[in-house]
Amino acid sequence: MLRQLATLKFGWAVLAVAIVACGEPSSSENTTESSAPLPSPTLTDISAWPPEGDLRGQVVLRSPDGDELKVDFYLAKDGSYRFEDGRGLATYDFGSATVKSLAYSNDEADPDLGAVVTGHPLASPEASHAFLTAYLKWEMRGFCLSSIAASSGSATPPRDVGFLGLDAVEFTVAGTVHQGAESGPIESVTFVCDRDTGLPLSITENRSGQSTVAYEVLSLADATDPPPFDVVMPAGDGVMTRDLGFVRMKLEHVAAVVGYKPVVPTYLPPGFDLVEVTVAVEPEEGTTTGFGRVSPPSLGIVVLVYRNGISELVISSRLADPRPEIDDVWTDPYIVSTVTEDSGSAFAPSLRADFEVNSARESPTHGWALAGDLVVSVGGHVLDDVLKKVIVGLEQ
Repeated sequence: MLRQLATLKFGWAVLAVAIVACGEPSSSENTTESSAPLPSPTLTDISAWPPEGDLRGQVVLRSPDGDELKVDFYLAKDGSYRFEDGRGLATYDFGSATVKSLAYSNDEADPDLGAVVTGHPLASPEASHAFLTAYLKWEMRGFCLSSIAASSGSATPPRDVGFLGLDAVEFTVAGTVHQGAESGPIESVTFVCDRDTGLPLSITENRSGQSTVAYEVLSLADATDPPPFDVVMPAGDGVMTRDLGFVRMKLEHVAAVVGYKPVVPTYLPPGFDLVEVTVAVEPEEGTTTGFGRVSPPSLGIVVLVYRNGISELVISSRLADPRPEIDDVWTDPYIVSTVTEDSGSAFAPSLRADFEVNSARESPTHGWALAGDLVVSVGGHVLDDVLKKVIVGLEQ
């Protein structure tokens, strides 16, 4: 849960710094948009699900000792978002491909802490949206869908439940010691997830003699009144900046820029459409994977994002460093937790590559492989079997 109290007490500052960890302090960046606060959510009904339009609502995160953080959110259908709780706010503006975050200071002598990340794609392995992950458990959807399917025939099958008018499923998985080091080992974790999208609606951490509903969606509602996604940042040295280096372009122009034909799918599940193509010729740093493992520097990254409502499929490719002494250094391009379910493999005949497929709690269900001169990954909020069908149909 982003390590409990770090999220609850210092969440905005921690995440604001984390997403620009390699950046330098800058002077202020100002925009002309208003930073009016989000309206407090009042409705708990949705006209259609999965949603075709905007959503707004509220979530709460709780620690074992009783602290809690309530966050209002707004999700636009183009992928823009805004999170706010009175102590800070975070936005993503799809139009400018920019993430902004601001942690308000309680001391007039200290500046507000802010961060601006430009060149930020809608989705990619190395450019996850930290606030979506922290406050909506966004990347757990593939894990939830796969866990529901895997446990259906087990001795303890998932249980159908209702949640905010949605058809939800409750299931329990084993916990890990590292998750609960501060408050005792987590013996198991109980999830309540939306059946159709895998969106986590409630997460309960079970320790010996104590259970904590560590995460819960309090409201979900249709919305047509988006707040500003491009907010005014304060003046001073409290704002840090970073450019991830991704630029959007048409798919037919990609090969001329990166020097190779992009990897594309010949199969997509129904309802998924291409919504973004981004390229980073020379990103500023290598891809960090797992817990501190670093792959060789990524060059010529191409990311294709397909969406169906709030569900995504992301296909990325990048040039593998040709030096033979580091051929065995490449690891999973996705940042994954230690709680990973091995979902087998899938062979892509056109690429002549065998993909390792994993379902991790804190990243999308995904597969990756070294395919000739490329490192290719496919991730998404879909079932393992669906992801494997996409992998089998990849071609260059």
